[in-house]
Amino acid sequence: DGLDKSAPHCWIGYKVPMVFLICVGLALHVVFGKALLLLFLFLEEEEEEVIVVVWICLTLMKVLDLIYSVLMWI
Repeated sequence: DGLDKSAPHCWIGYKVPMVFLICVGLALHVVFGKALLLLFLFLEEEEEEVIVVVWICLTLMKVLDLIYSVLMWI
């Protein structure tokens, strides 16, 4: 019974704050990316396409980093 009671406590005390921090970081990354896209909407289409590709690459890297981090915690 002692292990059952301590397991949720450890999960709440350790995992939840980390997941929250990752979600905040991911949200900031997305917002920053959207801001960059809006900024470059005023440029020519060719340059805009380059920014979109870069933003997609950054997002994919962030997702892969997120998956890796989650796997490390499990």
